[in-house]
Amino acid sequence: RQGFRAYVLMPAQRRDILLGKNLGILPIAGTLSGLLIVFMGIASGLHVSHVIATLLQVVIAYLVYYPISNYTSIVAPVGMAIGTMKPVSIKFTSVLIQFVALFLTPLALLPAAIALAAELLLGSFGGMTGMPVYLLLTVIELPFVIGCYWIVLGMQGTLLQQREQAILDVISKVAE
Repeated sequence: RQGFRAYVLMPAQRRDILLGKNLGILPIAGTLSGLLIVFMGIASGLHVSHVIATLLQVVIAYLVYYPISNYTSIVAPVGMAIGTMKPVSIKFTSVLIQFVALFLTPLALLPAAIALAAELLLGSFGGMTGMPVYLLLTVIELPFVIGCYWIVLGMQGTLLQQREQAILDVISKVAE
């Protein structure tokens, strides 16, 4: 509660606040993902280009997932009781929005699936074996996804600024 009030009073752009929220998750999630990919790549004998492409796909997946989680936090906030993780007076619409967001989460893996499927299809039907299509498509996808993320982040910053009071009202409710 107090943290959100501090954000509301900050003279920072709301886009920057959302960016900071997203970057705050990156060290833990990125490190764990990176270590897992490198370990599995070594253990299963993946080609180096696949390991590198998959590491880049993790960045892409996060950049696709962050706007989903940002939007959910902005339009369906849930207040928590003090000292617990129990929600206070959650609305049906909030549950519905969070449920839909849960089903949109696999979209974050779609760019990786498309790039890897293209390599497999070209290898099977096109005879293009040995060419790192997965890595090449990933390198092409990355700037496109970064640009889309930056544009959406600006729009979400504006939405956050418009909904600040409504969010504050929801998260400020205390369990009786």
